[in-house]
Amino acid sequence: MSEHSAAPAAAPSMSPALAPWVLPVAAVAAAFAMLSLGRLALLVGHPATFAALGAGELARAFTRGLVFDASIILASVGVPAFVLAVSEWAGMPRWWRLAWGWIAFGLFVALTSVEVADVVYFGEVQHHLGAEVLAVGNDLDFVVAAALRQHLAAVTLSLAGLAACAWGWTRLLARPVRPWRRWPAVAVAALVAIAIMVVVIRGGVTRKPIATINAMEGIPAAGGYLILDGPFVLAHTLTGAR
Repeated sequence: MSEHSAAPAAAPSMSPALAPWVLPVAAVAAAFAMLSLGRLALLVGHPATFAALGAGELARAFTRGLVFDASIILASVGVPAFVLAVSEWAGMPRWWRLAWGWIAFGLFVALTSVEVADVVYFGEVQHHLGAEVLAVGNDLDFVVAAALRQHLAAVTLSLAGLAACAWGWTRLLARPVRPWRRWPAVAVAALVAIAIMVVVIRGGVTRKPIATINAMEGIPAAGGYLILDGPFVLAHTLTGAR
């Protein structure tokens, strides 16, 4: 028997064709997790509103809600995350990749902030955030102060979660990059990804894009509210898409 143990084999590295998708998948997965937690917080925090929903309707609300979540996530976080993936394939400079990486994270922070505000707001008026946010205007400082006083635990927990996400995102952005400059394959993969994103953002292969009213189809109003998420409703309200 040899006195010297064999050197451990090096762990196989991820294919350069797949490695660029680590960050986009992480960003999108984090956004899905955040909106799902928001939906759970809505259910747990306002049980009287959803008491009439049966187990099947609750299950449908959570699963159907993923369609609306996916639409707003890919329309926001998904865009810079996609650019980041293509940038890694192309071997773009580090500053370029960092810029798109932090744009994606900034949009994730925006989604989280809107979702937290929506869950709190829902308890006051029994519906999601809408165009009334434009009326805040000069009263923004009073609104923020009230939120800090009345919902300090939720705000603190959200900030702690975002800080943890920022730490993890920083580590992911620092990982080494291996370009995959097989341009025909890159072009095809990028076009396929764009096509998938468009379909998901529209809510499927449909004549009209998904809208807030679609959440109310075939389910009680309370179930529709649970299906929807704050960022989706706010974005569609402000852009005039109902």
